[in-house]
Amino acid sequence: MKCLIALGAMAVLATSAFATTITDPVGDASGHADVVALSGVYSQTSLFLFAQFQPGTLDPTNLAFFIGLDTDENPATGEQPFFPIGSEFVVDFNSLASTSQATIFQQHVGPVGSVPISFGTNSFSVTVPLSMLGNDDGAALFGLAEGVPTDASSFDAFDYAPDSARRGGPLGGPTSALSLNDSGAASLLFALGIAALGLVKLTTRGGEADSSW
Repeated sequence: MKCLIALGAMAVLATSAFATTITDPVGDASGHADVVALSGVYSQTSLFLFAQFQPGTLDPTNLAFFIGLDTDENPATGEQPFFPIGSEFVVDFNSLASTSQATIFQQHVGPVGSVPISFGTNSFSVTVPLSMLGNDDGAALFGLAEGVPTDASSFDAFDYAPDSARRGGPLGGPTSALSLNDSGAASLLFALGIAALGLVKLTTRGGEADSSW
């Protein structure tokens, strides 16, 4: 029930004026999971991320991704010189490691925690506490690389959002602030808060595709 509430609320956020949405062309994933939009919005306590896929292409049991978060919004710092350019943090999911949790990695530190991931038929959502992002304010450049796992700690990437990141280009964004003065925002945050309550835990996992994380 908590996952359904979170996914429903995130879907509303992602298709509303609240969120920053990065779009990606349809049909550029070589027959694999084909992301068409990545959205990000933050509150005073959490960063909400939502990805939408071309119908019929998403298989949560055969999926891996990085969502790069450039929390200082400076592409010249953080991860260099490949995706995710400028990122200080990464949301890492690999279905061979877990089908229900994503791990948060900090550059040059390693894993700092894990969060639940919720899947819909053609989408997924992740809520990241800002405390796992060094108590950042939530504003961040962001981008997604996703594809097929090769083992529990690496994957072959077939699609990117924004598409320019495929060639080592900049991330999109930044994420948008969700104000309680916006119509409907309070009820959406309440729903997301219920869904996330008690589900965040600290964890560690050995191995990572990029040894700098």
